[in-house]
Amino acid sequence: MVAFCNKTRKYLLPILMVIVLVSCKPLTLTGVSKGIHADLKYKINRNGSLENSIFTPENLNGGAVLILPSCGGIQMWNISDIKKNWLNPMLKLGFVVGVVDYNANRGAKRPWNCGKNKHLSHHRLVRDVYNGVQVLAAVPGVDKNKIFTFGTSLGAQIGAAAISREYSNIALKEKLITPRAHVGLYGGCSYPSQTYLTSDVTSPVLWLSGGRDVEVGDECNQYLYNRIKRVEPESKFVSYKNATHCWDCSQLNGYTKNTYYGVQTYIFDPDITSKSQIETFQFLQKFFK
Repeated sequence: MVAFCNKTRKYLLPILMVIVLVSCKPLTLTGVSKGIHADLKYKINRNGSLENSIFTPENLNGGAVLILPSCGGIQMWNISDIKKNWLNPMLKLGFVVGVVDYNANRGAKRPWNCGKNKHLSHHRLVRDVYNGVQVLAAVPGVDKNKIFTFGTSLGAQIGAAAISREYSNIALKEKLITPRAHVGLYGGCSYPSQTYLTSDVTSPVLWLSGGRDVEVGDECNQYLYNRIKRVEPESKFVSYKNATHCWDCSQLNGYTKNTYYGVQTYIFDPDITSKSQIETFQFLQKFFK
């Protein structure tokens, strides 16, 4: 049984150590979560705000995309970039688009949901992915077999984790709609505190990386990519030699931060942004042929 935890309590007896397993609730992706970090509530967009909103195109193509932003969620420093680079072009192509804000109404504050000490658990974030996919599946005209996830940084990572064998099996058992494919931009594959992209994915992946991205470390490598290609041949991996983390972030151009792996300065690159848009939209559209 997959579980939230596998805690042990050890009692040292005179002769032997007895290990008592403390029972834990099994992981679930359905039901209502009302705790301190309750399930997100979505709205059909009426006023232009992005937080946990569903946008519908003028000409529906039958598909839908769930946008999973970076760890800060939706903030003043990424709203215009998300709209310009991803939301508006996706709507123009005919996709229904959902935008997730992990931090909305959850008492989040700096450093938001970033770093290893996140205020949201890994499972809570993956559950956010599946909740958003189910919301999109309920939109009239959306083909349940053509719902995709698209993420940047942490969003790329939790989108990848959501299609791992572990979570796909739970979703299958609970009769949930699973993503048809996942697109990840400048995501890390694995950190000491958490693994995200693994070779047991159950849907194709488009993984776009930057050659000058200090933030993600070295766990994304050709060996992993080759293993994924063997199980999901439609997957594709592209590295932009001169790209840093957040290459599509014009609002954060020049921002410098200390990361686990070193100092990273974000450099907005319009050419690489354009190339990553082309890769993304071509990848999504091939599932309509």
